[in-house]
Amino acid sequence: MIYLYRVRERLMGIFTKFDFLFIPLVKFLTAFFAYLWLNANVGFMEKISKPVIALLAALLAAILPWGGITAIGTVLLLMHMFALSLEAFIVTLVLVLIAGILYYLFAPGSSVVIALTPLAFYLKLPYALPVMTGLLSGVTSAVSLVIGVFFYYWITYIRQIVGIFTDTSLTGMLQRFVQMINGFTGNRMLILMSITLAVSLVLVAVIRKLPIPRARVIAIAAGFLTNLLILFIIGYSGELSVSVSEVLLGTLGSAVLVTILEFMIFCVDYGRTEYLEFEDDHYVYQVKALPKIEVLSKQASEEEKPAPMPISDLDPDAMVAEVGMEPEPEEQEDHKE
Repeated sequence: MIYLYRVRERLMGIFTKFDFLFIPLVKFLTAFFAYLWLNANVGFMEKISKPVIALLAALLAAILPWGGITAIGTVLLLMHMFALSLEAFIVTLVLVLIAGILYYLFAPGSSVVIALTPLAFYLKLPYALPVMTGLLSGVTSAVSLVIGVFFYYWITYIRQIVGIFTDTSLTGMLQRFVQMINGFTGNRMLILMSITLAVSLVLVAVIRKLPIPRARVIAIAAGFLTNLLILFIIGYSGELSVSVSEVLLGTLGSAVLVTILEFMIFCVDYGRTEYLEFEDDHYVYQVKALPKIEVLSKQASEEEKPAPMPISDLDPDAMVAEVGMEPEPEEQEDHKE
């Protein structure tokens, strides 16, 4: 275990030293794979569906703030919808405006969650996102998570109903609007996943702040158990068809991923938890302090040890006096001379 702690400290040290490179790299990878997924599902405008466009857009997002990933992705989505039909563009634009208002009212600063949600669903690891978001941010990030879930299902829904835009029997724009909206609002899996992931995120964000031992560990366990309970209850009630194996495998993979990230980011020593209280003229502050686990490397440990004194610098008389012995007469005469 000590070896893992040392590896973690080295990796975190490298990341801290070169964060000016790692942060843009993470932005680039997140944006690139998100745009590739978007183009693969709704690539109706061929000119911007090429991988090189996703690459250039990701490079631009890498030098922008985190919100740039979602902003560029929104522009690409609207362009694809416009190429598909005017009806799809109008409905998508209205949804984007509503989502933008909700985001800026309740969850500004967590737009990266919106971009990560489709990727989490694509990788079959959607249950990891609410737990990690709850550990890193507050309950208001549930708004961004629900927006991400909403657009994931909207994009997959549009891919499924492409035929209605070429159906000659639907002669009026109003008919296409009605069929689009009715079909999407009737998606009960969208409602189920939105509620499940939002409840899990809120639960994790609340429990991790409680003044109890191992609050983060309990919060992680509660988040995953909440996901399982809600999905299994709905599945066994017959309201929706829920794949038990898919849920279990997704939860297991998400738990492994969250455990690794929790170890790399937090890694605290719960055994040395301290509860501090201090006050000023207006407030009384109660703080729970969790010290991080720090393991000195072998090289650092050796550097802290005092260096041995060279033999030439040793004083024989001082050594003898220290152990309580008197020097021999011959040695005393030698010293007199």
